[in-house]
Amino acid sequence: MQDIDTILDQAMSLPYEARLDLIKIIKKRTMEEERIRIAEECRIVEHEYANGQLKNGTIQDLINYLENDD
Repeated sequence: MQDIDTILDQAMSLPYEARLDLIKIIKKRTMEEERIRIAEECRIVEHEYANGQLKNGTIQDLINYLENDD
């Protein structure tokens, strides 16, 4: 936690406009990282589906599966 406190102290020492720019940059990079993570997860799921590793069915099938999963 000390590292975060140090970074926050440094960020707060920046001028107001620079802090706003920093926030925008961090948000943009975090959103891009999240898009990449989601895309990778989709590729994995598509691969598992193509290889028959995933089950499919209706909502009722899922409810029945969960109710009868002993």
